[in-house]
Amino acid sequence: MIIIKNANDQMNSRNFISTWRSTCIIFGSGAWILVGILSLFAVIKIGLVEQLFLLAPLVIVPLGLTLIDVPQTSKKLWHLHNFIKISQPFCALLVLFAFMLPSGILAGILTSSWLALTGLTTILGLARLISRRNLDIKELCIDVGAIYISVGGGWLVLSRLGLNPLGFGNLIVLLTAVHFHFAGFAALIIIGVTGHILTSASKAKSKLYHTSAFSLIVGIPLVAAGITFSPLLEMIGAIITATSLAILAYLIIFFVLRVIINRLVQLLLTVSALCSIIGALFIYAFAIGEFSGHYLVSISLMVRIHGVCNALGFALCGLLAWNIWQPHSKSAANHEPRPAN
Repeated sequence: MIIIKNANDQMNSRNFISTWRSTCIIFGSGAWILVGILSLFAVIKIGLVEQLFLLAPLVIVPLGLTLIDVPQTSKKLWHLHNFIKISQPFCALLVLFAFMLPSGILAGILTSSWLALTGLTTILGLARLISRRNLDIKELCIDVGAIYISVGGGWLVLSRLGLNPLGFGNLIVLLTAVHFHFAGFAALIIIGVTGHILTSASKAKSKLYHTSAFSLIVGIPLVAAGITFSPLLEMIGAIITATSLAILAYLIIFFVLRVIINRLVQLLLTVSALCSIIGALFIYAFAIGEFSGHYLVSISLMVRIHGVCNALGFALCGLLAWNIWQPHSKSAANHEPRPAN
């Protein structure tokens, strides 16, 4: 009877968390759209970079948290994961309020709740990593994505406090927070979950996937370190990151889409892959210009095209697709790729 009761309690808890997650994503999306409309009509003053960042706490992060698979046998991790998902919308709301205020102490205090949430997410990623006996590259990507996000949380607090460490301008500080939320968290979650579909891929495609996954894990911190220490290091990190995303797009277009049978998921993944290619091209151009001093792409153009494509196209569509499909809960054996025409 005790076993049955515990099983029923876990089932009820899963149902509650699932309903809570869906509700929060819907309201978060509505809040983000409302901010965009109010900004468009000059009711509030929020720039494009701020709008793109707000998509992360309101929509991107809850979508990504759902794709972090935690076995129910690990009760501590399971409860931590649920606590993070339940707390996320409240912390995201405080971040939204912080962007309604001028940078300073109060705005920084409000965003400290998000730093705490991302810190717990990092603990979750570390715990998952430590508990795993074998190196599983797809799960490693998800772990590292969960670990990297707290770096973005820290830079967000610095941004809202109005601090400029190492002489960085306000824009660079906020863009660093954006980088670790979208490239550091969302992209790694996407590439990690994509790996569940690629278990039935050929050896050549599996090698490509491993190359893409390891490159993304390494490239993200290299870009951040390069901004701080060396334009050459920044260029190398940017090229590695862009190449990783281009490989991922290739694998999605030429393999994953043959496996997926849901038309909506196929459409979302296609948009995600194409946007990652566009983003990769802009990363190449900007990195080369940053190193050579002959700028091919300005930061403002990077934000308008690369930023929008990366946030709305690659990250949002990719995470939505995998939330619908949820490959980690499906047997790869039941989803063999259809033969090419």
